[in-house]
Amino acid sequence: TVGCDTPARLATSAAVTRCLLIRIIGVIIGIGRPAVSRLGHGSDHPGAARGSVRTARQHSPAPTQRPSMPVLKTPDAELHYEVAGVGEPVLLLHGLGSSTLDWQLTMDRFAPSHRVIAFDFRGSGESRDLRHPSGPFNVPQFAGDAKALLEHLDAVPAHVVGLSLGGAVAFDLAVRAPEVVRTLTIVNSAPTLLIPHGAAR
Repeated sequence: TVGCDTPARLATSAAVTRCLLIRIIGVIIGIGRPAVSRLGHGSDHPGAARGSVRTARQHSPAPTQRPSMPVLKTPDAELHYEVAGVGEPVLLLHGLGSSTLDWQLTMDRFAPSHRVIAFDFRGSGESRDLRHPSGPFNVPQFAGDAKALLEHLDAVPAHVVGLSLGGAVAFDLAVRAPEVVRTLTIVNSAPTLLIPHGAAR
């Protein structure tokens, strides 16, 4: 167990979590165990120590070059997304209050063998809701955006990876549009549960 009571420990904890996540994704999408052990020295999480970030990038593979984030315009939203690599598509869904920045190391690791896609949920990062900029937003709405993006990119079916809130979105996407999902990788999450009135008794 790694404590998170100091910035240094927080950086280490985040890096270890990312390494484990990359290993899990690699096994599920079928490319074996990726060599990422050295990434445990740092993280590119905004809260990580800057020295740790430089250490991690010195030892990790050279980042895949990516252009500025393009935008998918729907009738009620502008969704900023990022694509890297070629091969079977992998869709990465971020957590609450986060953005595609959480997936930079993961995208760099899998882009040589897969087409890796990440996008900012509406109301997060650079994406916005054109009708209700401040929300409220919901999981089915995010799942609908994910489906629209995959279809727009002709990237179905895709391996779908969801972290935290992104996991709930991935579950919802699989239920509503199973044809766009090849596999699910869920990290620290659960499906959205609607408890019928009186069921708690």
